Amino acid sequence: MPRVEEIEAIRHECRAMIRRRAATSAILAAAPLPGVDVAADMAMLMNALPQISREFGLAPEQIEQLEEAERVALYGTIKGFSNSFIARAVTRKMIALLLARALGVRQAARFAPVLGQAAAAAISYRVMTWILNKHVEECYAAARAVEQIRLFGPGSVIIEGELADVDRS
Repeated sequence: MPRVEEIEAIRHECRAMIRRRAATSAILAAAPLPGVDVAADMAMLMNALPQISREFGLAPEQIEQLEEAERVALYGTIKGFSNSFIARAVTRKMIALLLARALGVRQAARFAPVLGQAAAAAISYRVMTWILNKHVEECYAAARAVEQIRLFGPGSVIIEGELADVDRS
């Protein structure tokens, strides 16, 4: 599990990777080859989501190695996220459902010449950055929660930069 200073650096590196992948997705969405963009988006997400989790130390096999208090803090944080990919095996079915919801408009837009392709590219870029940035922020929050437990112990939490003891009785 990365340390506090490493967590920020990982977040920054992941965001740069996301911009590159989203740009690739946009270029493929603008191409007039049906189905290529969806297949590429699925492949990118199947690769990127677990890679981001792994960078933050949140792949399933990495989580198994955490201390019990760290896992409790992690799962408590994850519970607050809707549809998180943290600690889950990413499947084609999950990605297909996510893309179907997010990219339905893109498929319709591409049938209009030139402007439709530009709109499809813009939509594709935005959807890829949204999905992957959401995952980065969830991983960031989860990694910070684990690091707080590691630094301050299971009975403490950080509230607006101040250390507070939690009375659990």
